[in-house]
Amino acid sequence: MAMHVDIVDCQIFAGANRLLGRSITTADSTNAQRRMREAWAPTARARDATFYALRFLSQTLVPLSPPSDGDVDAYHPLQANGGGQKQKQQQQQQQQLAFTYSAREDFLLNRAWVLYFATLVVWSYGFALDGAIRPLYALESQEERVRDMFGYLERVGSVKSPDELAGMRNRNACLGLLLLMKDMFRRTRWELAHEASRLLGKCVDMLCSQG
Repeated sequence: MAMHVDIVDCQIFAGANRLLGRSITTADSTNAQRRMREAWAPTARARDATFYALRFLSQTLVPLSPPSDGDVDAYHPLQANGGGQKQKQQQQQQQQLAFTYSAREDFLLNRAWVLYFATLVVWSYGFALDGAIRPLYALESQEERVRDMFGYLERVGSVKSPDELAGMRNRNACLGLLLLMKDMFRRTRWELAHEASRLLGKCVDMLCSQG
């Protein structure tokens, strides 16, 4: 991921106020916004970074094997309809049982930081290209957030190559992922993770913005 995106630009794009020991100025923010939206998001570099980020998130957070060909499509609030919704929900509920990752209990300290990096890359790509979620949907319970995250990682993370992301719909619909990661990092013992949680909260606000 680090070969294909600047994590500092991602953090400024997400609304960081201070990085690397200095305050972020309005000029810094404007320049980072332009680089992310115009010079990064439409390019192969962005698709590569997002592809590897999705792979890492899926391998870490979704230990179950993905459904085989012919199974139902991934559930998504913007696309759910018809009689297949119940079957989709049952599939996601089975996957929910496997969501056991905890950054607080992870013995590999760097894995949690890479998770944060990957989540930020996925949000940056989707938000830079597709903006805020339209129509906005609510995820009021933990179950709904987990189901939404699994659906997103199965639907968008199932691409076989980075170039497939270019034609993907609802690339910005990662709300469940952001909410779960934000809450998980807030419960860790490290101040750096708490700062990551606050920044992901800003990502949630922008993704849900009405403007």
